[in-house]
Amino acid sequence: MKIAVIIIGLFISSSQIFASGSQHDEHQHENLDAHVHGHAKLLIVVEKNIVDILMEASADTFIGFEHRPKTKKEIAAYKKFYTAWTKENNKIFIFPKKFGCRVKGANSSWKGKKSDKHKNLALAAKYMCQPPIQKTEIKMVLEPYFDRVKEIEIDVLPLEDMPYTKEAKNNKKTKEITLKL
Repeated sequence: MKIAVIIIGLFISSSQIFASGSQHDEHQHENLDAHVHGHAKLLIVVEKNIVDILMEASADTFIGFEHRPKTKKEIAAYKKFYTAWTKENNKIFIFPKKFGCRVKGANSSWKGKKSDKHKNLALAAKYMCQPPIQKTEIKMVLEPYFDRVKEIEIDVLPLEDMPYTKEAKNNKKTKEITLKL
């Protein structure tokens, strides 16, 4: 469990790593934390019967605008996306039935300084499974949840194997991605 906490902490708070220091350090951080529309990062950490899923992208990639919602239309778009992530997460990530995986929590948070014009959204979900997850595959459904995502950088940290990285491109024909755990 400790490795999952460390990795999740690094992923979620990567902006904290370069927070202190000179203006040069802050400028380097901005270059390292590129804001690319259509590109998302997905991290899946598997430890025994717990699966943590973290996803981050520009807000535009998820909801079509880059700031906290202001207008009625933006508020509705964000609520629809947030509801899908938090209430329908088990339709986004589909585990084999034999593992009995259930969502134990899903949330989203805004990333970026208050003054930033371009915000990111960080998504998190936790699954509890019985029995523990062993070598298997899960499906990630892209449409209708992530139809603005054009490319996903996927990192999976399974319990027994070495971590692997995979990139998936969404070319309108791709409606789901198979992920090996």
